[in-house]
Amino acid sequence: MQGRRLCVLVAILLVELVGLGYFIKGFFPYKKSIPGFASRQDQPWDISQPLSGGSTARNSRVPNVEAQYDRLVIMLVDALRNDFVFGNNSAMSYTQGMLRSGNAIGFTAKALAPTVTMPRLKALMTGTVPNFLDAVLNIAESDTSSSLKYQDNLLWQLKNHSNKTINMFGDDTWLRLFPDIFARTDGTSSFFVADTVEVDRNVTRHVRPELERSDWDVTIFHYLGLDHIGHLAGPNSPLMRPKQKEMDDVVKDAFEIVSAQDRERMKRDKSAKPTLFVLLGDHAMNEIGNHGGNSQLETSTVFVFLGQGIRGQPLADKGKNALSKLLTTEVSQINLVPTLALLFGVPIPKNNLGMPLRELLSSYSDSERLRMLQISAHQMFGVVRANDPTVREIALAETASNSGGPMNCDNEGESTSDVLRCKYRRALATHRRYAVSGSGAASKVEREYYDFMEHANEHLSRAFSGYDLGAMFTGMAIIGAATVALAALYQSSDKSGGIISTKTWSLRVSAPTAALLVTYLVCLWSSSLIEEEHQFWYFWTQTMLALRVLTSTAAGDALRTVLQMGLFRIIRAWNQTGQKWTGEPDIRLYLNSSHTRLMWILVVATVLVVNVAAHRLHMYLYPGPARSVIARRADMRSPTYALGTMPYRRDADEYKRRVAEAERARAAVLYSGADTAGLRALMLTQRVFRAVVGYASFSALVYQMDRNHGWRELGVSEGVWSFVRWCVPADLGQVARLVYLCTALAAAIGVACTWYRAKAGVLEHSPGSHEFRASVTQAAALDLLVGMLPVLLLLSRPHNIPLFALFLAMFVLFWSQLQVVFGPRSLTSVTDAREGNQSDVCGCLGVLRPSKLVVLFCLVNASFFALGNSNSLASLDLSNAYTGVSRYNEGVVGLLMFVSNWAGPLWWAVAALATLTLSKQGLTAQRAVDALVALHLWQACTLLVLSIVVTLLRTHLFIWSVFSPRYLYQVGWLVGFYIICATVQDCVQYTSAAEEVEAMHKDEQFDMRFPSYLGFWKRSVPGLDEHPRFDMYDEPHKKRKQQILNDHPEIEELYGYDTNTVWITMATVCVQMGLAYVFGRILTDWHWTMVVVAYTVGGSFSTQIGIIFHEFTHNLCAATTLQNRWVGNFANIPLLVPLAQSFRRYHLEHHTYQGVYGYDPDLPLEWEIKLIGNDPVKKFFWLIIYGVMYIGRGLAQQKQLSRWELYNWAWSIACDVAIYKFCGLRGVLYLVISVLLGFGLHPGAAHFIQEHYTFRDGQETYSYYGSGNYFWLNIGYHNEHHDFPLVPWTKLPEIKRLAPEYYDDLAYHTSWCAVLYMFITSSLLAPQSRVVRTLDAHRYARKNLKVPSISEAKQLESAKDEFVARLKLAADMSMEKARARSIAKAKQ
Repeated sequence: MQGRRLCVLVAILLVELVGLGYFIKGFFPYKKSIPGFASRQDQPWDISQPLSGGSTARNSRVPNVEAQYDRLVIMLVDALRNDFVFGNNSAMSYTQGMLRSGNAIGFTAKALAPTVTMPRLKALMTGTVPNFLDAVLNIAESDTSSSLKYQDNLLWQLKNHSNKTINMFGDDTWLRLFPDIFARTDGTSSFFVADTVEVDRNVTRHVRPELERSDWDVTIFHYLGLDHIGHLAGPNSPLMRPKQKEMDDVVKDAFEIVSAQDRERMKRDKSAKPTLFVLLGDHAMNEIGNHGGNSQLETSTVFVFLGQGIRGQPLADKGKNALSKLLTTEVSQINLVPTLALLFGVPIPKNNLGMPLRELLSSYSDSERLRMLQISAHQMFGVVRANDPTVREIALAETASNSGGPMNCDNEGESTSDVLRCKYRRALATHRRYAVSGSGAASKVEREYYDFMEHANEHLSRAFSGYDLGAMFTGMAIIGAATVALAALYQSSDKSGGIISTKTWSLRVSAPTAALLVTYLVCLWSSSLIEEEHQFWYFWTQTMLALRVLTSTAAGDALRTVLQMGLFRIIRAWNQTGQKWTGEPDIRLYLNSSHTRLMWILVVATVLVVNVAAHRLHMYLYPGPARSVIARRADMRSPTYALGTMPYRRDADEYKRRVAEAERARAAVLYSGADTAGLRALMLTQRVFRAVVGYASFSALVYQMDRNHGWRELGVSEGVWSFVRWCVPADLGQVARLVYLCTALAAAIGVACTWYRAKAGVLEHSPGSHEFRASVTQAAALDLLVGMLPVLLLLSRPHNIPLFALFLAMFVLFWSQLQVVFGPRSLTSVTDAREGNQSDVCGCLGVLRPSKLVVLFCLVNASFFALGNSNSLASLDLSNAYTGVSRYNEGVVGLLMFVSNWAGPLWWAVAALATLTLSKQGLTAQRAVDALVALHLWQACTLLVLSIVVTLLRTHLFIWSVFSPRYLYQVGWLVGFYIICATVQDCVQYTSAAEEVEAMHKDEQFDMRFPSYLGFWKRSVPGLDEHPRFDMYDEPHKKRKQQILNDHPEIEELYGYDTNTVWITMATVCVQMGLAYVFGRILTDWHWTMVVVAYTVGGSFSTQIGIIFHEFTHNLCAATTLQNRWVGNFANIPLLVPLAQSFRRYHLEHHTYQGVYGYDPDLPLEWEIKLIGNDPVKKFFWLIIYGVMYIGRGLAQQKQLSRWELYNWAWSIACDVAIYKFCGLRGVLYLVISVLLGFGLHPGAAHFIQEHYTFRDGQETYSYYGSGNYFWLNIGYHNEHHDFPLVPWTKLPEIKRLAPEYYDDLAYHTSWCAVLYMFITSSLLAPQSRVVRTLDAHRYARKNLKVPSISEAKQLESAKDEFVARLKLAADMSMEKARARSIAKAKQ
């Protein structure tokens, strides 16, 4: 059932991903652009030329403004914020001096979101507003789809229209964007953010050699070190001012080199022109050093222009705040493109939306400057026409006809394109009027041109983006269908009951959960609430905890929750995030500024907590009985062993305790298969696990302290630190890789611990022990919870590391049994209410109590923001994405970036898994699938609503700065976190049983139980085991049948049916009905005689009727199925209860799924095992009502009645009425007593115990070879029957005669009375004395393990002993895990 639900869930998720792909394709298309490249032939006519006499000749279109520069140096400093150059704390003294003296012109260049390198470089070279999807492609260094090879750009124009030789040194993003442009290059990866030195030295070493050469025209230097410092330590890092000074020195050297060259060149060649030097940044950084969003700090970078002809206004005030006005002198970053294109005399790229910078055109004459503005306005009008093809081109005559007066371009009702056309036409007319008549001032013409370009830029920046609405609506429809399917899948849950009760039509989801979902979906419609989403999760986390306090019935539970609230209040104050309060003081600020020593003390304390947690958890998960067994090497085969350890018997209770302890240790060795070597291995592996986790966390600490100089803050001497560094590799990258290796090793050792623990699992359930012991799944989850911490500490910023200690403390407070491990027992009360039994808590407040999983879900989301993340791309931390990476690999870098940014949610997700295992119900397949479906339903609802929101608000002012980043984060949550992490984790958990079976048999092709097919398991012993024994193979009979037929094919001749059974049926029914008539109508006073006859005669015939049921079930009474069914109905008459057709149905399932928990109706139910236990009195009464229990097991299957079962009911009711009419009430009473006694404690019913209750290790089916077979139709030949169910009862002895070698070595019974006596009195037999298996094991072994032929069996005989030894160990290892999973399935 759960396997099918999981398959359906995976299919729905695939459909949802298809819908998501469609929506992303429509919402994040590549930017629309005008194809082709601009040329000088595209230049407009010179408006200042006369209209007559060849005014439209070709030469009038050639620009008459010469280039002012012929060489260009672009020095791009990544993340260069404006205050790094213009601010009072700037270390760029040379650049500031040039600005103060008027030898340079500076601006604050405003960048648009997303503020990451690739889209910013596109904007700087094309003048366009980049596609938001470039922010994603910015991370993929191998991506070539974003190349500008076929899109017009400034570098292409400089190379192809001015024949410039272009070189580039620095960030290799340029090489991907502009292939085939550069003559000489030296690219550097932009994402090794841990490198702040070599990444810039590799660029600086080219500055002087390249600039001193004469064979270059354009040289680009792209520096990354300053950006890396920001990512690593923020803008206030001690490394920031030295890096600024380093960049300033490069500016000075480079500018002095090109200035000296210019003087020499211009002396030699009078036509030579000077070099323009441009210092700029692609984006800036926020207060913590990240970027990607649209905050003021992230978008405020710089333009500084230096060169001959550049004349700024000298500043009279040379003081400290002289450059402060430049911090507010803002220009658009894309204005660089038309400015450089005009200064170098090349066409402006076709898609440009920027405007020329006025200050850099000031050295031109009025006519030249206006001509440049005309060229720029003409290019931008071409973009307007491309965006709206209905806009007509402006003819020259139109500018002349309107030269007589002004035009009003603000008429209401006109489209934006028409308004822009009018403004452009008005600018041309004003320019024409000024050129022809000289009327007006040039400044007025400039204002008209800039008025048009400003409005065009504002309009086109929003509109010049193509949405594929068809793809978007298709994606939303698919996502909506997937959401409905997920809701239906969740509704189909048997355990949770779904969302709505179909009986009462009431909401099944808890009130806090419903309120959480509704309020969250409402918040997605508000840009402010998206920016401040952390407030939503902080509020609901505290609210959920407060509700748990209000609805607690135990003081200990309430106190623990109050402590959790206090811890969470500290957690939420650690990092201010979002937009409004992101710069406010927080704990992070104090730790990174004035309390750095305290920060490193907390970091060291956190590492110690991790190691203590690993140690204490293992002492809890793998406790000490193994040690006691190892220590007892004396003869433990007798319970009197304990007497030797008690020289004086002073206390009877203590004496009994010691005897019981010795008996448990003896039985553990005798029955569990756990030898001393295995127990020693368990102790060794747990110690190695603790050591590996400790060394991994120590290595992570050394990495953090060395990388961030924390050891200096702690005052550690260089000698001591040298010794510490000697304990780990010298290279920090190798240290990080060592942490990864240790974590992987810890995972492998954890698996080994689990293996050995499962192998010795009998010690975990010692009777009389009240100490809580973790199961295998609990041990695995808690091991993972602690074992993953070293990697998370390595990939986190130092100030965030202490948060994981707080996370661990909050988690421990959820579970009282863990507080025994980590803390004092004073917080734990034995009267604490258990989870799931709170329906009557505080009266009506019980419905308001959120479950632990709901609280943990809030913590999963809140922890994302608690680590300093937000819904802005600026909070995406790349500083740890390259930790330990020697060369760029997209998969590894993407994984590390995800882990570093989602470290908190990942840890709490594992905590939620541990919560499922620690809960009272345990981690069952149904609980796991239900939780996973609920999580994906939440995400599907969020994704659907967010898709609707961004579609409806696609023209909103904040669509690219708020809603689009939020959508990208939603994709990250859905794909990266929930699908990859949660789904894969759950699938691994769910399929672990099948994987265990496959791993156990991975070297096998044949079933090594041949030829007798006895199992390798040991029987379940009451008092030592709590549950039936588990086998990891399929049932043995089908394969033994094939093995026997290989040797004795003649047995197939015994197949068929025997009509003698029909005559026996008729005789039995007649005898019973006759006795019912006698006691009902004739011997009405013979009460005790009736009871004796009912037990001896009636009971015997009743059990014989049950055996007739058995025969007709296998179609062994007559030729056709219909005839056999009516034989069964006829035999059913004396039993009064309609059992025949139900017995047929369930008995066939017993043969198909023999021993499979939840499928075999012959297995005792879990509550039977627990209730009866090993008490002889209870076993006695249990056997008396065994027939009733047998019926109850069928009813527990909860299957609908079949058509033949309904016929059986109608037939039985009719017969019962007739019996009552002819035999009277006493006759009916006789039949009832016969059935109850016959199927109870009766020799004829003993075969129910004889058949499958385990009297011997490895054998699950037993035959009875006694005289009772004559009357009870050879039902005792049960091994033979299961091997060959198509052989009728009369021929079953013949099977044993033909193949004695297969049956003589099997254990068998000779007395049914002895069977009943042994079962009641023996301490080794109880209802749990059965062998069970999982459906996965049954199917896998049945499908994959073949029966060897005679020749193959001879070849395999020598290797069988080795296989048997290995599989015994594997079966013991898998026992505990399979037991818990199968019992949970049985409960369903």
